[in-house]
Amino acid sequence: MSRISKLLMTTACSFSMFFVTNTYAQVKVGSNPTTISSNTNLEVEATNGSKTVVKKDNGNVGIGTSAAPTNKLHVASTGTDNPVRFENMQTSTTISDRNVVADASGVLKYSNASLTGAISVRLSQTENMSRGGSGGWSHFTNDAVMTNTIPGASYNSGTDVLTIPAGTYLVTYTIDGGITSPLNGSTSVYVSSFFNDFANQSGNTRIHMNVAHNNTTQSNFGLGTTFLVTYTSTRSVNFGVGWGVGGTVPANTSMYFGKGTGISYIRIGN
Repeated sequence: MSRISKLLMTTACSFSMFFVTNTYAQVKVGSNPTTISSNTNLEVEATNGSKTVVKKDNGNVGIGTSAAPTNKLHVASTGTDNPVRFENMQTSTTISDRNVVADASGVLKYSNASLTGAISVRLSQTENMSRGGSGGWSHFTNDAVMTNTIPGASYNSGTDVLTIPAGTYLVTYTIDGGITSPLNGSTSVYVSSFFNDFANQSGNTRIHMNVAHNNTTQSNFGLGTTFLVTYTSTRSVNFGVGWGVGGTVPANTSMYFGKGTGISYIRIGN
């Protein structure tokens, strides 16, 4: 074949491809292959009449829609069938993830709803301590995380420090314990003061809780405080107990703390 013949054949094929491409710009697959809507580039029709379409003017994709799709992906179903299903979705592990909700027409949107959750640390067994009259601070050694469903939150049992990410929290701190000695005579403990330092926006706020004791062989008590706090950044919070000076507090005062001693952060907002 001469070069001229090859050139003419190539040119003819090129014009033919161009012609076919423009002639068959609309594609129909499946049932009723000769019928296609004038405003779609592609239609795939099932035997029951359900269609998947791609619109000409904006590229919107419709699955099962009876009319033109109104969003980039528009999925419709009939009867009680749910139109969308996702499998193997992974659990959120970051505080920056957002919730997705559907409006009244079924359009998916991000929601301002808060990512909720809680972290709770408590004593796993009774813990004995001995403090002097000058007061002080003690960390717990028999503590354990009861629950943690807040992404980004953690607890270091070695340092007794909770790491709390930004958010609004309802905080509960409880002390369950008792004084065992001395509780008789002129050096008895009549009033004792306990405290913990809680992180605020830029530092710490100390909250005191006082308790009066009976002048007997043992004085049990239960204390608690609940408050609301908002952190704009990740904060560190100590879990322990401070022994303040209150009333007559002699040296070597013996006390214990029970399993009701703990701290909980419940996330209620951003």
